[in-house]
Amino acid sequence: MSEDPLGDKPNETLRELNERIVSDPDEVYETLISIDSIDDFDDALALDVIGLLVDASGDTSKEDGINHALDLAEELLDRDLPPGHRSRLHYFLGNAYSHLRRLNAADSSTWWWENDDLEQEIYHFRMALDPNGIEEIRDIEACKIYTNLGNALSEVGRVVEAIRCWNHALEIDPSFAQAKGQKGIGFTSYARAHYDKGHSATFLRAAYEQLDEAVSADGLFPPMKEYFEGVQQHIADQFKPGVLDEEMEFEEYSLGDSDEEKKYRQWCLEQILFLNPLNDIGPNSIAAKDILHLGSVSGEESSKIVSCVGLYNQMKQEYVSARYLLYEGLHNDEPHFSDKDVRLENTLDYPVYSFNAEKVRIAMRMAYSLFDKIASFIQYYFELSHIPTHNLNFGNVWYKSQGRNKLAPLFDGHENWALRGLFWLSKDLKFFSEMYVEASMDPGAKELRDTRNELEHGYLKLHEPMWAGPVDESRIQDDLAMSLYRNDFEGLSIKSLRKARSALIYLSLAIQHEERVKKEDLDEDGILAPVHLGRWEDEWKR
Repeated sequence: MSEDPLGDKPNETLRELNERIVSDPDEVYETLISIDSIDDFDDALALDVIGLLVDASGDTSKEDGINHALDLAEELLDRDLPPGHRSRLHYFLGNAYSHLRRLNAADSSTWWWENDDLEQEIYHFRMALDPNGIEEIRDIEACKIYTNLGNALSEVGRVVEAIRCWNHALEIDPSFAQAKGQKGIGFTSYARAHYDKGHSATFLRAAYEQLDEAVSADGLFPPMKEYFEGVQQHIADQFKPGVLDEEMEFEEYSLGDSDEEKKYRQWCLEQILFLNPLNDIGPNSIAAKDILHLGSVSGEESSKIVSCVGLYNQMKQEYVSARYLLYEGLHNDEPHFSDKDVRLENTLDYPVYSFNAEKVRIAMRMAYSLFDKIASFIQYYFELSHIPTHNLNFGNVWYKSQGRNKLAPLFDGHENWALRGLFWLSKDLKFFSEMYVEASMDPGAKELRDTRNELEHGYLKLHEPMWAGPVDESRIQDDLAMSLYRNDFEGLSIKSLRKARSALIYLSLAIQHEERVKKEDLDEDGILAPVHLGRWEDEWKR
């Protein structure tokens, strides 16, 4: 290993290179590519070398430089890095795989479904957001991580989760222009996918506002600013003059009759849990209704239409019921009469036994049961037969066999953005199979998988966090149980419900895309006979 490329004062040399990366990225690349190893560099210097090499190689489209940076990063990952350094390293790795993805996809169709570079990109950005590490890095770096993760998720159709990422960046820095602009791009994509023209117009107006704020801010790279301005102008061309100059104001809608209903609906709005895409714009009362549905579904046989609509109805009902059970379990702190005179022994580890806690458990079970039901819907709607029904799940419905080694021909390259989003959501949930846990894009997948399995098949024991200061973990260990603190389990339950909401939204948008394509592909004499279904009225829900 030689430090010659950086001279006797490597930190000063690196600062100079950093100042020249915009004006002469080729020089920076040529200097850093010659560093064979980082063994003799301290952690901070090694990080700076890797980050700068990734940027210079990406700017100059040098694949060998990106791969060399990945090799150096693997060396650094073997060290016992503090959380902040580890988060920064994963951020650089995410950027490296993002550059690789763009280089490798330059001459190919953008409608790939499988992409190893993108999986690594998403995984490393998520790893960079480790709670311990994110606290130790600068706000600007945290904003970039959240923004880049949102961009990657939106790329594959997971716009609901992408919006959450951009919102996190803007919570840290409300003026962060990159997140504002990318959020505007995400809203534009959402509008294109939505079947409701009124909602689409609302998303486009919200997108215009975000883009307008972004391009008016300082610090955007010229190519990015030009891109945002182009999308903004495209939106403006779709509206009458003056409409977009008016500030968006949502009319106040009732949140219910009782104080309790109003509190519940306000909580759902703030947690973004309504089955209503408008809730992704913000916690406005107009979004406090679960109005999402399949829209118009066609078929040669009316029985198929009824089956599809009926299954989606059932999934919606299970979702909203799980959501309310979760709300009650989180907010009720009074003992329930059904728990009276039920003798339970005190195991001295502050256990949680109550009807309220069971509501949260039930909510999580119900949320996770929806994913396999979605798999059944997909199999039925697309008339798939490659996986036996009794072995079908959300993880394998997309593949030719249970081995998940090759996509089913129907999906490979299929131009349906929301359906691809649903597929990429399934990549988070690979904990349905033990062998796929390590391959999950979600670093928290194993904890979710283990928690769900114990909830369904084992002994999940919850504990109240009753101690102030450091906790002796041995006090909550049980040889037979998986132990979790109550608040940690509640957080996992909310996360599960959010994933279920995203899945139901993507399914609705995906089916509507398929229905539009069916109509466009009809011969002139072709007919898709509609089946008119009325609403199931609220007073019938007993």
